[in-house]
Amino acid sequence: MQSSSLSILLTGGRGFLGQHLAYALVQSGHRVDLLRRRREDLPWQHPNLNYVEGDFTDCFDARDAVAGKDLVVHAGGRVSFRRLDRTRIWKDNVLGTATLVQAMQQESPQARLIHISSIAALGRSSQPARVNESQIWKNDPANTWYALSKYQAELEVWRAAEEGLKATVLSPAVILGPGPWHSGTGVLFARVHKGLGWFPPGTTGFVDARDVASALMHEIEQPSLGQRFILCAENAAWKDVLLGMAKEFGRASPRHRLPASALLPLAKAMEWSLARFSWPSPLPYEMLLNSSLNHRYSSDRFLAAHPNFRFRPLKETLSDTVKAYLTSQ
Repeated sequence: MQSSSLSILLTGGRGFLGQHLAYALVQSGHRVDLLRRRREDLPWQHPNLNYVEGDFTDCFDARDAVAGKDLVVHAGGRVSFRRLDRTRIWKDNVLGTATLVQAMQQESPQARLIHISSIAALGRSSQPARVNESQIWKNDPANTWYALSKYQAELEVWRAAEEGLKATVLSPAVILGPGPWHSGTGVLFARVHKGLGWFPPGTTGFVDARDVASALMHEIEQPSLGQRFILCAENAAWKDVLLGMAKEFGRASPRHRLPASALLPLAKAMEWSLARFSWPSPLPYEMLLNSSLNHRYSSDRFLAAHPNFRFRPLKETLSDTVKAYLTSQ
């Protein structure tokens, strides 16, 4: 896909998904300023990539960063499920998004925003559900503080859109793919490689990180202003996903099914222990909390807007990610 070169600000470009987004943007010929908070070793270089030091939660840094841009891709934020991190989660995800969109309104009212959100922002409940973009948020114990922060961040985007900001929201399902193996879904691949004897009972949506990047490029090429799109390649039972990972690794398949009634208390106990003792999480907290739920997500709206787009099969994602993990060890 080829389009005229745009001047783009990318937040969160050093994270798992952000690195995939940055690579896709520069490979397509766009000029990308990647906003980073501190001086540190740069992971990779490209003629179209420029590292800019700043913090999008700071109004002055945000205004400097968005000035003169054609597009802002906001993938920045904080993913944490520790109770002690709640203040920082709210600052980064909610107040940071509010600061960024306000800076755009003041400094670059002509620019467009593509906000990378999450299916967590749609809300979850203990009842089985088929979820599309019309889902209305409802408070429920199944919603984490992180999910609430992503929902509130979207409200900041829609508020600015009502005031004239050209905005689109992309809401990926559970993102799989090569990346850091000590955080996010990378932890799950590491655990299965070591041997995982159990599986949770739930169902959810999954998507390849490379497909999220490809979806971003399609949306840049063919803008859909004022829309929210779910990005979900396939809905699958956690059991089948974990069995698929184990098979690719050549490991024994998980055999023991955790009772759904035990997962919420287990997740809450984990949150308490992580906060009290600062232990590393054996599995992503939100994954454990929501893996007892049976939610299915629809990407029909995105596929209707971009009929030439195709998601990778989940089996291909698992195979490629396992190969990447083994190569990295």
